[in-house]
Amino acid sequence: MRMLSVLTLVGVGCAVRPPKDLGALPIDQASLTETESLAHLGAALSDEARAEVRELDALIRSEADIFTSAPDPTAFFEAQRAAHAALPPLAEGAAELRVLTFNTALLDRTYLGNRVQMPEIESRGPVMAERLLRMDYDILLLQEMWEWSDVESLQAAAKSSGYTVYGGSPEKHREHGLAIAVKSELIDPDSPQDRREQQFSAQRKLEYFPGPDVKRGWLTWSFTLSGTDQVIHLYDTHATSFVSFWLQRELQAREVGAEISTRPVGDVVLLGGDLNSGPYYRDDVWIDGENAEVAGWWRNAVAYALWLHYGEMYDALNAVEIPQDVELGKTVPNPRDHRVFLLEPYGRERWCGEVGGVVFTATDCNDIYFESYAGTEYPARLDHLMIRDPSGAVRVLEADIVLERPMFFGGRELELSDHYGVEVRLQVGEEAEEEPVEE
Repeated sequence: MRMLSVLTLVGVGCAVRPPKDLGALPIDQASLTETESLAHLGAALSDEARAEVRELDALIRSEADIFTSAPDPTAFFEAQRAAHAALPPLAEGAAELRVLTFNTALLDRTYLGNRVQMPEIESRGPVMAERLLRMDYDILLLQEMWEWSDVESLQAAAKSSGYTVYGGSPEKHREHGLAIAVKSELIDPDSPQDRREQQFSAQRKLEYFPGPDVKRGWLTWSFTLSGTDQVIHLYDTHATSFVSFWLQRELQAREVGAEISTRPVGDVVLLGGDLNSGPYYRDDVWIDGENAEVAGWWRNAVAYALWLHYGEMYDALNAVEIPQDVELGKTVPNPRDHRVFLLEPYGRERWCGEVGGVVFTATDCNDIYFESYAGTEYPARLDHLMIRDPSGAVRVLEADIVLERPMFFGGRELELSDHYGVEVRLQVGEEAEEEPVEE
């Protein structure tokens, strides 16, 4: 039995209701036509829905079939890229950080009489921590390190590599599977730190029982950057997966984003994770590898906008380029017989040679992903690094999709995980003072 079919057994019919306080926050009442990060959602609504769903809280309460076209964030991407490009440079001496967010795909659990095991976990798992830490990132935001033993392996490798690791508590960790590693030299030892693990209010409850003991949440780690007065708040999260659970993701984005928006204006927030939130899907119905219709993809494009809106954040990849989610999303193969998707990625492996590793972080072009989920989902950018920076202390220098190239495991070449990572190189500091103009 393929992994997807096993996992979905525990999710069918599991409803979630919007919280009673939805609409109580001023940010809930944002206009879908006048808010930059939401306008493309409002533009894709039917005329009738647009009249009824004027504000964000009404959109979240609404049904899944309110869109008549694909929400297209192209204009928003262009505006965000222009805004970051217009920022003045930072002063000399600004700190430079390399940050990675990465879903490690270390799931290996048995439930309902089935063992759900990611491909080559027995060869990838023992070397995961060492391979990631030797890449010399300053900050690593990791997901799907499901067992406490994964955290212990990371901690053991960190001791000799100069990192400090936080994976939450042994009791709760196996429910969220999250871990953060930070170079110890970056943390001011004389300033207070705050580390917490929290769980989403909105859950796919059967994913916990009788499912594989998964209860989604997020880690936070706040500290002062060594040698500066700059406070950094790290957020690491893994939102609920699969197309049917769009409402859980929307509410999770609201819950975390609302907390992020309360951080002091002078602080910097870095949110990384597998958000399971693609910015764009060409069609609302995907034909899977068994020629069955899977609907609801346009509603899945909502959560990406909500992470940005509620957290008052921007997409780090979008800060340095206009992402190709839409451009490449329109080229996804659509053969008459989708059963070919089970034989080779999207029935046209040459397509992967053209787009693999460019923007999609979850795709059948990845050997491990193909082995687990062949033909079941749109390729999409599900992994993100987002930044909140009201005071203008951050400049994104580079951002890219990484860990997309095969490595040697278990006697064959394949990727390190079923997801690709997102790498960001940024500066944190004060704006350079303008030189006086000579008269």
